[in-house]
Amino acid sequence: MIVVSDFLDDEEAAIGGINHLAFLGHEVIVFHTLDPDEIDFNMPGPIRFEGIEDELLLTTNPADLRASYLAELNLFLDRIRRGCGGTRSHYVPVDTSKPLAEMLGTYLSFRAAATAH
Repeated sequence: MIVVSDFLDDEEAAIGGINHLAFLGHEVIVFHTLDPDEIDFNMPGPIRFEGIEDELLLTTNPADLRASYLAELNLFLDRIRRGCGGTRSHYVPVDTSKPLAEMLGTYLSFRAAATAH
């Protein structure tokens, strides 16, 4: 089973779904999509952030938030990675700025090498 997600909705439910698929005996491959701005948070400021699910607006300088944002991002990524690892699911972070063929080629090369042993 292939799961493609940004995991920005209900993180626990998503990991629970992956666990359920693995429990049913499926091999699960998780492609975690990440925008380059999410990965490095290196945007020129000031910038206005708009809430997706509400009407919250925040104007700030991203450089002032970068260190704490990246620390929180790393905790989030670690939770997702651990959640997938607990079921032996393959966790593949995907930078959406990279060509899809490049990402798939890299993953398939990894799979070929892993199954050759």
